Amino acid sequence: MIEAKNLNIEFPINTFKNFSLRKSLIQNVTRSLKVGGKISKLEKKNLSVTALSELNFKIKEGDRVGIYGPNGSGKSTLLKTIAGVYPPTGGEILVTGKINNLLNIGFGFNSEASGRENAKFRLILAEYDDKEINDILERIKDFSGLDDYFDLPIKTYSSGMMFRLGFAIISQINGDIVLMDEWLSAGDSAFLEKVNNKLKDILKTTKILILASHSKELIKSNCNKILQLQNGKIDYYGDIKNDF
Repeated sequence: MIEAKNLNIEFPINTFKNFSLRKSLIQNVTRSLKVGGKISKLEKKNLSVTALSELNFKIKEGDRVGIYGPNGSGKSTLLKTIAGVYPPTGGEILVTGKINNLLNIGFGFNSEASGRENAKFRLILAEYDDKEINDILERIKDFSGLDDYFDLPIKTYSSGMMFRLGFAIISQINGDIVLMDEWLSAGDSAFLEKVNNKLKDILKTTKILILASHSKELIKSNCNKILQLQNGKIDYYGDIKNDF
């Protein structure tokens, strides 16, 4: 289960000597672009951007939720908040279940370490024991198709190889809740069919799916509910309507 209660996320910008002028300039820019959240004072002479404002929703087992909205609406921020990357600055978010985070293939990677070492670190964080880790590492190597590169520093990898390593790792981590962003549409074409087949297996077994996307078709084909965001606020949350 995932439940948000009056959830707020604010990001401090900087301390400015001329608060009023700088605030007015930045506020006018965000209004003209119609993106992002409201800029306000956190403390004296400090600016902040409100990325998410007073969000209330509940996601239960069996839900497949698509997060939809324009750039700057707060989609990625909400995913990262659910994942525990951003702590709420107001309200709370309650998460029950193990999360499989498919948000960023390179998150937490050490460029000096090998693919195997980076994969092992991820598995340790996911709380697998030593015997499980050794077995899973071989499955990751096989799935990725990296062969000998698996034991070389990842700073020698191309972007396609990084995608292979990142997806191979997260595809082997079990979770009750799967968080997905649109980066999964990237990567080298030779690997994408393998990725799509594995994703189908993951989606069959996960208890909750949350997918952030600009694509209505992607959301309609994978989700039964939609959470629409606009300027960090919920426009609509519920079943996908016929006219979506």
